[in-house]
Amino acid sequence: MTRICLIFIFLPFFTKAQDTTVRKDAKLGKTETFIYVDKLPKANYDINQYLSTHLRLPENISYNYYPEKIITSFVVEADGSISNPKVIKPTNTSLDSLIKTLLLSMPKWEPAEYRGKKVPANYNLPVYIHLQ
Repeated sequence: MTRICLIFIFLPFFTKAQDTTVRKDAKLGKTETFIYVDKLPKANYDINQYLSTHLRLPENISYNYYPEKIITSFVVEADGSISNPKVIKPTNTSLDSLIKTLLLSMPKWEPAEYRGKKVPANYNLPVYIHLQ
């Protein structure tokens, strides 16, 4: 049986600068995220352990096709929930879907703060998959 070892590194990456409170785009219904925050979002649990125990790769697919590094991005909302998961450089459609679903299933995070207010912020998470 093949063992899977996952290593995760947390790299915050924000996309837009803001120096005011959160604004909603009335046309699109989207909330802007912050580039500069006073406090970064963070998980209140061991995210490495959570992701490695919950990610189950299909057994019937050849592991030679899995990349070693998958860059993901998501928004940590002001309430700590995760939204808008993306795989920055798509690899394998089924693997990308598994990772997006896994990101959405994560427990709530501590949200980013800006000037004392909880704000939504983008977060990049590289996922390294080492098959043993």
